[in-house]
Amino acid sequence: MRVRLLLLSFLLSFDLHASTFQGTITKVTQGPLYGPLVFIKIQGTSSDIPMCWTNGTFNYVVDTCTVAGRNTLALILFAKANAQSVTVSGYGTCSQYQGVEDLRYLALDT
Repeated sequence: MRVRLLLLSFLLSFDLHASTFQGTITKVTQGPLYGPLVFIKIQGTSSDIPMCWTNGTFNYVVDTCTVAGRNTLALILFAKANAQSVTVSGYGTCSQYQGVEDLRYLALDT
């Protein structure tokens, strides 16, 4: 019983922390090496960086195979082209590409 309680407390200590960045998009990367994945880098302030994030080049990745992913890419390109300030959040997971957080949403700041 003690072993189970110890194991349970150990597992519960690893909760997911989704990040949030506020700033401008400084880099957008896509290419044949990455398939439908698009990577973005944000310059600005951040909070709650997930433990899985180990890639210093990119903050987030989005899969453009879906309609939602393509719509997000359009918003990313608009924000980058206009140097628009954005708020971006992730899921706290790095399941699409190792070391880069999965993008949850991107909002244009006014």
